[in-house]
Amino acid sequence: MDVQYSGYAGGMLEITCTVTGPSLPTFEWRNNSMILSLSTRVKIENNDKVSKLFVRKTAKPDSGDYYCIASKGEDTINSSVPVEVKLIPVVAVFPLSVSATEGDTIMLTCKVSVGDEENIEIMWYNSKQSGSVGQTRKQDLSNIELSDGDQRYKADYWCFAKNSDGRERSQNVTVYIISQDFNEFCLKDNGSGYTWEKTPVGTSVIKNCPAGAIGTVTRFCKSNDGRQPVWGDVSLSNCRSSVIINLVDKISRLDEGFESADISDILGETEKISEDGKLYEKDVEDIVYILEKTKEKTKTQNDRQNFIRLSSNIVSQKRKNVWKNIQSRNNLAKQIISGTDLNAMNYISQSAETGKIVSFSTPNIAVRGIRLPTVKPTNPEDISLLDTGRQGVIIPDVVTNEIDLAILVQYNSIKDILSGEELKETVDNTIGSTDSLTIRSTIVSFTIEPQLKNDSASKPFKIVLQNNQTGYEDPRRTCAFFEPDKNDSIWSSKGCTLNEAESSVENVTCDCDHNTAFAIMMDVAGVQLTESERKILETISTVGCSISLVGIVLTILMQVCFWKQVKSPRAKILVSLCVAIGFTDIFAILEGVARDSPNFCKAVAALLHFFVLSAFGWMLCEGILLYFLLIRVFDGVRGKHWKIFNFIGWGIPLLIVVVSLGATQGEGYGTESSCWLSVENKVIWAFVGPAFLVILANTIVFVMILRTMKNFHTIKQQTNIAKVKSGVKTAVAIFPILGLTWVFGLMTFNRETLVFRYLFAVFNSAQGMLIFLFNCVLNKQMREVVHDSITKRSSFSSSFGTKRVGRSKNSSSLPSKTGDSGLNQKMVEKNAMLQLEKSESSKSECGGHNNLNISVAEEANNHEENEETRHSSPNASVRSGHSLGRDNDAVEMDSKGYHSGESENSSSADRTSDNEDAHLTV
Repeated sequence: MDVQYSGYAGGMLEITCTVTGPSLPTFEWRNNSMILSLSTRVKIENNDKVSKLFVRKTAKPDSGDYYCIASKGEDTINSSVPVEVKLIPVVAVFPLSVSATEGDTIMLTCKVSVGDEENIEIMWYNSKQSGSVGQTRKQDLSNIELSDGDQRYKADYWCFAKNSDGRERSQNVTVYIISQDFNEFCLKDNGSGYTWEKTPVGTSVIKNCPAGAIGTVTRFCKSNDGRQPVWGDVSLSNCRSSVIINLVDKISRLDEGFESADISDILGETEKISEDGKLYEKDVEDIVYILEKTKEKTKTQNDRQNFIRLSSNIVSQKRKNVWKNIQSRNNLAKQIISGTDLNAMNYISQSAETGKIVSFSTPNIAVRGIRLPTVKPTNPEDISLLDTGRQGVIIPDVVTNEIDLAILVQYNSIKDILSGEELKETVDNTIGSTDSLTIRSTIVSFTIEPQLKNDSASKPFKIVLQNNQTGYEDPRRTCAFFEPDKNDSIWSSKGCTLNEAESSVENVTCDCDHNTAFAIMMDVAGVQLTESERKILETISTVGCSISLVGIVLTILMQVCFWKQVKSPRAKILVSLCVAIGFTDIFAILEGVARDSPNFCKAVAALLHFFVLSAFGWMLCEGILLYFLLIRVFDGVRGKHWKIFNFIGWGIPLLIVVVSLGATQGEGYGTESSCWLSVENKVIWAFVGPAFLVILANTIVFVMILRTMKNFHTIKQQTNIAKVKSGVKTAVAIFPILGLTWVFGLMTFNRETLVFRYLFAVFNSAQGMLIFLFNCVLNKQMREVVHDSITKRSSFSSSFGTKRVGRSKNSSSLPSKTGDSGLNQKMVEKNAMLQLEKSESSKSECGGHNNLNISVAEEANNHEENEETRHSSPNASVRSGHSLGRDNDAVEMDSKGYHSGESENSSSADRTSDNEDAHLTV
């Protein structure tokens, strides 16, 4: 008997028994007295006079005498061989990582999980000393003292465990001890289901993988250019799901000939786990191994469907972040394509349909094919295997009578998991430059059976691919292919040309003389942002948002401080708009910091989405208010209107964000380069769509406002220069508020055009300061309110005495709240102006033409209060409000100096007169 065995537990025991003589015997195997037969760990192979026993994953109980018994009739012979299975210790150190302050209690434990014995020996070592530093299961490090001037102690510790079968070493554990005055820490954080305690910079924290998985997770506390240290990403690359390990064991037993579940059960179970369960990087590698081992063993149509579903599940968008850290992921993708192509071909070939298109679709992989009849038509036609988006392949008529089977497999998401670095190394010289290559189309794999006799078609196959080039400006495109069944296959364009005449922005047509896997390869050199350009844009945006935030805060403070004087519908909308833009600026500033934390990044992206949409919502409310007050001219904004405004400004944005988050499960909120909405999976349209509608609506309102202003009587009376000045100031005031600067922003979402990005960063960042400038600094009413407030405070003491003297000298004077003689002068000027307006109105009526007299100064919110004031004090001066944020300069009436900037009514008749002041302020 011949024995092949390492002698250690976990290995494969192989014993060969050979019988000499003319007869063919029957064999029986025993371990001591126990008869051995086929099982999950035992396999017996008999071949003529040779019998082999295999025992996999040996354990300590497998030790003993193994007997090979050969029988022929009544004759029996046997032979035995002793086997000893050695079980060396399995040892680990806990905790997995240590960071502590000098003087803290620090205890390491050497834990033996397998092979523990009563007299086992434990030895401790570290990287600072040459010999053993301890011989007990627990190692106390509390007495470690830092050298003078040192702020940190760092050393690796490990232990050895030795039993009667051997000696084994544990993993290394890095111990960090810091001084009492050390102050650079990553703050306590919750990420990936773990609590990460306050940790010194430069330290890796290691924990066990989540429940249901084996291995460790790691997170590193890294420096941040002199600022607060930040946590890196949580690395789960060493985790493996226990259930996937069990499936791999099943497929290995099946592949090696041991007792195992059948292929249908394994594929069905793996498909279900891959669809719903959490997968780690090693799980993806294990599932590709399962696909590779089962691709030629599927027996039923259900097996083939499960195989294709399983392939679709592991290349889905939600697995993209898992794939990005896998080494050699392009080779794994090739294995997936190879196995799926084979099972798609078997699925179509076993279909009951003949002469009809058969299809089978999953979220990420679509199969279309046709089994052609054996009797060929006299006049063959082209065969179209295109989907509803006109993507697929067209087989020319000259080929259709030469083939029996045609299959197309469309891989919608595999392009997103391919590595650009690997791609550079797997192209031939027909592709050209390799420095900036990327695959931006769906990959389609096209197979025909039998293969063409001449290896190429006399008339080309037309491969139509979706042109997914979002984010690139006019890249050089190349039709490329590779052969997934060949391990050394590389991408090439040989035999394929780009059909420019039949290509469009949406789709690209390639004319190819052969069949295999195809894609559009793009050279995007020079169209993506460089690192320096990106940093400049980030700096402009951060500084600009900070300035914008200052302007927003000042605007809100001014509105709040003088709310009694400026209260109006437009003021309410302005404050709401400022709140939305203010939070947008805050989260835009935080966005750069949030990129280091995936969960924080998602939260910032979602909040940015909400507040930017909210800003657009309030901009739309601004437009609606302008429309009603200028075009329809009604008496104010009531409660029901405010409910609508609040729903537009806060409710609709919240609804859009909630629905978007629910539909995508957070995927697309936060990308590798920014904490914003992803362009790749179309989440960006949850912002672009509503924003575009608001910009369109407000642009229409803007045009109508300008047309209405053109017909205003007061503007007509100005000189040409004054008219242009008034119109330009009004336009500049409206422009940032209506959000037209975001036109540049929308342009950047479609193309990486640098000029639009700079314009967008500058204009959007300046928005807050522009709002402050036009609504506070240059606003006539706000200036007057501030001036009156300062004047009243500075002259309160002296004016009080003057008013008492004035009353005693002229007892017949009307009561006055202000005692300001300037007010009486204004009232005189007002009366004179009204007389002039009446005179002009009469002349106009005689001429058969009515001048446009519009007053939008009355506000619904203070209308009743003004009425009470006017009735109780008929001669009191009442300010009528700022009406949409009055213009910077009052509109001049004529050379006599009359103004319509303020409408001060001295009687009820003045309020109801058709000849009230006409003015438009923005």
